[in-house]
Amino acid sequence: MSKARVLITALWTVALCSLPACDATVDPLDERHNGESFYLYGYLDSGADTQFVRVQPIRATAGGQPGATLDVDVATTEAGSGARVPWRDSLIVLDDGTVGHLFFAPFRPQPGGAYRLEIRSRTGSLTRTETTVPALAPEAQFFTMTSPLGPLIERIVWTGWPAPPDEVEVVYTVSPTLSELPVPIAIAYEPLRRLDGTVWEAGIDLAADARKIRARLGVPDNYRLAALYRVQIRLSLYSPDWRDPGRASAVENGAGFFGSVGRFTRSVLLEPATLDRLGFINRQELP
Repeated sequence: MSKARVLITALWTVALCSLPACDATVDPLDERHNGESFYLYGYLDSGADTQFVRVQPIRATAGGQPGATLDVDVATTEAGSGARVPWRDSLIVLDDGTVGHLFFAPFRPQPGGAYRLEIRSRTGSLTRTETTVPALAPEAQFFTMTSPLGPLIERIVWTGWPAPPDEVEVVYTVSPTLSELPVPIAIAYEPLRRLDGTVWEAGIDLAADARKIRARLGVPDNYRLAALYRVQIRLSLYSPDWRDPGRASAVENGAGFFGSVGRFTRSVLLEPATLDRLGFINRQELP
């Protein structure tokens, strides 16, 4: 599970603990906005084709009957183009057996784009927030070096980065056999080593990763029928919202968290001899 998903899960758990579900006391937020306000938790991911956000009425009156879809209009608008994307409600069963609302929208946000999320209730009240998806600085680069750090250890270098990426992952696309569909397996790497003011380095341990891949595929360490189709280095940058997720001004007429993650990938082509040593069938295509 990525750092982003771990943080969102923790934030949502805290929020649910504070919900005034069966409390008879009056919530001041509800009085100011006629009881039509919402908790929301989620983030935009530039590496995903579908976006998700959890929405919960602060008062039960905002959501109608338990288990019913929320009578609200949820949409995002991109500031630059004005393009508006509506979101659809879906019901999910939570760990405690209750029903939650997970809104989704099929689009891929662009790095550098500013997006406003709005939840409009049937009474016309509006809960809204916004985020700007992180983009790479023009001078930022990352690449593999021709001189590895050791046997089966690839050297990755980042230049033009004042601070390290928030996440560094190596994504291997593999299949247990040639007759099965390939699946991506992401392996996280941290920490990075700082070489200079804006230059960072990581050593990708291919042998250790091969053991982790086989463990996730459920095959023994000496298994040699798995095929490798692609290797990618994936860097993630979090929007500034993540550094202060509890700030009161983040959600207008509501509460919660809404941020964004910029994903940036670079393909790596491994030598056939390297794959043979790792015990994988070579099915790589040129990046």
